[in-house]
Amino acid sequence: MDNPLILIENGCDDLHLGKDIIILANLPADQTDFYLCSQIVKAVASSEKRFCGCAELSDVLFLAEDPLHLGKLLLAAASLTQRESFIQTAELLILAHNCFTRACNMEGISKVLKLCQKLTEVLLENCQWSLMVRLLTGIGRYTEMHYIFHLLKDNQQFESLLSKGLDKYTGLKSATLDFVRDDKELFTLVALHFLMYSELAAMFEENASSYLESLELNDEGKILHSDRNVQTLEAAVRAYMHAAQHYIQAKKLKRATAIINQAELVSLQWSFVTGVETGLNADCLLKLQCHQVTTFINNTLSYEEARIVSQAYNISIDWSAALYQQFIIKDNHQYLLAWLRHHELTYTIVQDVARRFQQEKTLSDSVVKNMKQFVQLIMQTDLKYRISSQMGFKDILQTLLSGPELPYLKDTVWLSGFKKQHI
Repeated sequence: MDNPLILIENGCDDLHLGKDIIILANLPADQTDFYLCSQIVKAVASSEKRFCGCAELSDVLFLAEDPLHLGKLLLAAASLTQRESFIQTAELLILAHNCFTRACNMEGISKVLKLCQKLTEVLLENCQWSLMVRLLTGIGRYTEMHYIFHLLKDNQQFESLLSKGLDKYTGLKSATLDFVRDDKELFTLVALHFLMYSELAAMFEENASSYLESLELNDEGKILHSDRNVQTLEAAVRAYMHAAQHYIQAKKLKRATAIINQAELVSLQWSFVTGVETGLNADCLLKLQCHQVTTFINNTLSYEEARIVSQAYNISIDWSAALYQQFIIKDNHQYLLAWLRHHELTYTIVQDVARRFQQEKTLSDSVVKNMKQFVQLIMQTDLKYRISSQMGFKDILQTLLSGPELPYLKDTVWLSGFKKQHI
C-alpha cells in the first residue's frame, strides 16, 4: 500500500493499531507530526472531536514521535484559528500544552500560557464563561491562570466553575478552595457544593472565635455593656450555631456538641452583659482558667448557669463545694431547690458538706440553720442520725429517736456501734 495512513483516516478505531500503522508508513518524525497535527485540527473542527477511536484527543498525542515538534505545530495552528473559532483555539492550546508538558519544555509552556491570557481577554468580551472554564481545566495550571478565578468571581460566574465537577480535575478542588479561602460568602458556596461540611463548620467556628477576640474588656477583664459588644456576642452565637449545624451534617456529633456548649456559654455571657446597665461592666465567663471556673461556679453562678459553664469548659463540678458555698454559707435556697430537681444527696456529698461545716472556725446562726435544714433533707435514716449526732443537732436527734425510725436505728447504727463510724 502506497499510503498506509489512509487506513487511519478510513476508520481506524484503535490507538495502538494507529501507532502500528504509523510505524508501517515509515515516515520521518516531522512528517508524522505534520500529519497528526492536520488530523487533530480536523477533529477539533468536527462535531465529534474524535480521531483514531480516542474519546479524548489528548490520547492521540501518544502517536507523536516528537511531542515538542507536534506541540509547536499545534500552537501555530491555534494562533491561526483564534479569529475563526474560540472553541478550536482553546482545544488546540490545551493539546499543545500537553505536548510541551510531555517534552518538559518550559519555553513552549510559557508561550501557551501567554496565548491563553490573550484568548481569555477575548472570551471575557464575548462572555464565554464555560469556554473560559474549559481553558482553565484543560491547561490545569491554576496558579499561573489565577486570573480566570478572579474574572469568574468579579462577573458573578463562579458557579460556571463549580458545575464542571471539579473532582475530575487533579488539583482544581484545592486550588478553588485556596482562592475562596478569604471570601467567606464564596467559600460557603464552594464548601456546600462539595458537601465539605467539616471545613465549613471549621470556618464558622473560626469566625466565632474572631468575634470573641474583638470584645471590649476593661483592665479587670470584665466586659463593657455596649452596643458593639452585644452585637459581637450575638454574631458569635450565630456563628457557633452554624458551625454546630455543619458538624452534624459532617456526622461529627461530638464536635457539634462541644460547639453547642460554646454557643450556650456565649449566650450566657450575653445575658450577663445585657443584665447590667449600658456603660457598666459584667463578669467575663470567656477564656477562664480552671480555678477561675471553679470560683465562679461555687460563688456566683446559679445551678443552671453552673451546668452551662462546666459543660463549655468540660469541667466536673464539685457539688459538695458548690452546695456548701451557695446554700450553707450564702443562704441561697433557690440554688438548693434547683439542684435537688436533678440530683440526690449521696453519702459522699453529705459527708463532704459536713466536713466543711466542721472546719469552720466561727459559725453564724444562719449557717447553723442552713446546715440543719440540709441535714433534714437526707433521706437515709442512719446517715441523718450520724451527721446530726456529729454536728450536735439535738433537736433533729430527738425527732429521730421519738419517731418511727427508732427500731431501724437500733438494728443498724446502734448495733454496729456509732463511735466506730467515721464521718
